[in-house]
Amino acid sequence: MSQQFLQSLPPDEFEEVKSMIGEVFEVYEIDPYGCAWIEKGWNYPEEGKFMGHSLGLASHEMELVDANAL
Repeated sequence: MSQQFLQSLPPDEFEEVKSMIGEVFEVYEIDPYGCAWIEKGWNYPEEGKFMGHSLGLASHEMELVDANAL
C-alpha cells in the first residue's frame, strides 16, 4: 500500500490497516478494474465496538501464496 494512502487514514485506522501488511488473506472479489478485495475485522469488547476494513489491492500490492503451503 502506498505511503500516501496510509498517511491519509485517521490514526486509529492507520494502525489497523498497517497491521494487515504481511498477513495472508483470501480474496473475496476481483473488481472490474482488476483489484483484488480483502477484508479484516477487529473486535474491541472493552469499547463495545467492532471495526472492519475492506481493501482493493492492485497486483503490485500483493503476493500469491499457496494455501496448501500454510
